[in-house]
Amino acid sequence: MNADKNERYIDLEIGITFVAGTTGYLDQILPEITTGQPAITKRKEKIHIIQSVGSMLLEREVKDIVDPRLQGEFDISSAMKALDTAMACVAPTSINRPTMKHVVMELKQCLEDYYLHS
Repeated sequence: MNADKNERYIDLEIGITFVAGTTGYLDQILPEITTGQPAITKRKEKIHIIQSVGSMLLEREVKDIVDPRLQGEFDISSAMKALDTAMACVAPTSINRPTMKHVVMELKQCLEDYYLHS
């Protein structure tokens, strides 16, 4: 199957379904949760959260990107991993996007890191 088309696989041996190669709701959810910002900023021109997070990652520190309502009560390395995972989900080519299994593993690791450092 062409790597740029929607690719869906079912691993019958372990019973896990995962998607690689399709962007969609996940590319918005992780940055929305992490930053507390809406998926699309309503200004003169609409700006998608992935564009703004990508820019913020280049210009700011993680502590300045994470939802300010957390008041600094978060693990920076966990937040960075969540943002990196979110950005990986929107890689230009599907072959470079993580599977759902990998995303879940990364997010579990974020939680483990958080609890380890708390």
